[in-house]
Amino acid sequence: MTEPDIATILAEIDELAGKPLIQKSDVTVEMLTEMWRCADTTAITRANKKLVKPGLYETLKVFDPDMRRERRVWRKR
Repeated sequence: MTEPDIATILAEIDELAGKPLIQKSDVTVEMLTEMWRCADTTAITRANKKLVKPGLYETLKVFDPDMRRERRVWRKR
């Protein structure tokens, strides 16, 4: 049996433990605040109460390579 190379090991670790990437269908906090014309905290609370709690969407933190930072999003289940 051969030993896996470090690139293979790192790829597996990233897949299992890394942050998922943002997807085109993800809804961001900024989208909700603009649509509802409210503060960030209000949008987050409202989305979690109306979308996540009933199981329609899931919320997660993803990495946005364009902004080079982590973002909160809602994703259709």
